[in-house]
Amino acid sequence: VTLGADTTLTGSTVTFGGTLGNSTSQTLDILGNAVFNGTVGAGTALTSVTVSGTTAINGGSVNTSGIQTYTGNATLGAATTLTGSTVTFGGTLGNSTSQTLAITGNAVFNGTVGAGTALTSVTVSGTTAINGGSVNTSGIQTYTGNATLGADTTLTGSTVTFGGTLGNSTSQTLDILGNAVFNGTVGAGTALTSVTVSGTTAINGGSVNTSGIQTYTGNATLGAATTLTGSTVTFGGTLGNSTSQTLAITGNAVFNGTVGAGTALT
Repeated sequence: VTLGADTTLTGSTVTFGGTLGNSTSQTLDILGNAVFNGTVGAGTALTSVTVSGTTAINGGSVNTSGIQTYTGNATLGAATTLTGSTVTFGGTLGNSTSQTLAITGNAVFNGTVGAGTALTSVTVSGTTAINGGSVNTSGIQTYTGNATLGADTTLTGSTVTFGGTLGNSTSQTLDILGNAVFNGTVGAGTALTSVTVSGTTAINGGSVNTSGIQTYTGNATLGAATTLTGSTVTFGGTLGNSTSQTLAITGNAVFNGTVGAGTALT
């Protein structure tokens, strides 16, 4: 199927069995549910895709130069790459069998990601707004740009990496079930309420700011001179660094393992 003009399709469910393309970049608005069983934006990317209802993305990729907005609940039927300026999921994002999701652009998740069956992995190249409370993967989660939390949040995965800052407009809790890598400031602007990590933690961004507790259950490392601000900061395992760093804790501290394991802290 090809689009020769900006297009609005209105129906109960609109299904594309094959690829959907255009010779010149067009907009596609679906007022109803959508099923995409082939590549969307094959050849020349569409300008934008919006769906007012539910969406089944089964074709592996959707390519737009502008936004993609999936207002209702969405499912992935294959390993999927979404390329656009900002990709927004208004409801839950699930899959019946575990799939990978790679977003090239910014992402907004307003519902649970990995609802029902966890996704294999989630990667976002741009900024990420995690507003739905949870992201569930069996493998990695990588948020390359700055990220924000819009609700108390639990992230479940093998390793969750934040490449930029992690902030919130109102103070939220962050629980990571897995390993964590923080490459930017955590609690940028408004401090988070609390941060807990069940696995190992790499604190590379220089600061973590909470109004309440910080609990790092597994071994932790510092990748830069670090200030941790919270009510009580607890390290359950060892605390080390590959190059000698300073550690300043504004609040109470509990060290349950060796501090300066391997290379001594400054």
